[in-house]
Amino acid sequence: MSIIDSDFEQKEFNDFIIQNGVVGFYASPVTLKSGRKSHWYVDWRKITEDAYLADRLAEYIIRYALSRDIKPDSFVGVPEGATKIGIVTQMMWAQQAHLVGGRPYAPGSYSLSMGRGKPKVRGPVENRYFLGFPEGKVVVIEDVTTTGGSLLNVISDIKELEGVESIVAFGLTNRREVTPIPGVDDEEKTVRPLGSRSCGPPRRQYHRCWQSSRRQVPRDCGKRSLLEQGREEIQ
Repeated sequence: MSIIDSDFEQKEFNDFIIQNGVVGFYASPVTLKSGRKSHWYVDWRKITEDAYLADRLAEYIIRYALSRDIKPDSFVGVPEGATKIGIVTQMMWAQQAHLVGGRPYAPGSYSLSMGRGKPKVRGPVENRYFLGFPEGKVVVIEDVTTTGGSLLNVISDIKELEGVESIVAFGLTNRREVTPIPGVDDEEKTVRPLGSRSCGPPRRQYHRCWQSSRRQVPRDCGKRSLLEQGREEIQ
């Protein structure tokens, strides 16, 4: 299906999540990657382990980006939960971006980048955090956000790359938890709560409404995700 066949529809995306069992509830708490425990869990692996469903998810992500007039050079997933999401989305974008004014699909026109789960100790910096060098303006994709630590790490990694800029961060699901919890979370590795002037540590600003920029601090860092309506534009 073409990315321009239809616009992003929030209800359709919500139904896609529910129908495919992405969200689960448990009698006994499960331990999240952040170390917190929760009785509800979001598992995007049920989507990314199926080629057809992963393709559908990539369509939703690209259409959401286009609805905000976001046309990047690269989509990159936060390792390792969103790694496959980033690859599938970038492949679809590379093949169809010309339909919305992007470069044609040809050798050397688009990179295919994958974040490393652990940094490579030796070698040039461009290979330290990524397999395949992301190019230009980058959209960072996260599957589930609790504290935001993993996402902030990737944004920081991209910052070290010359000529590359993380312009936007998309979170498929935001757990909407209080962050940081004093005495529990490392404040330098979490997204700051609603109302703060900075959405992250210095030089690692992150937009809870899924736009991030090192040059501009958003006025409202309210928690949003593709799972929510979130239609107002944040300047």
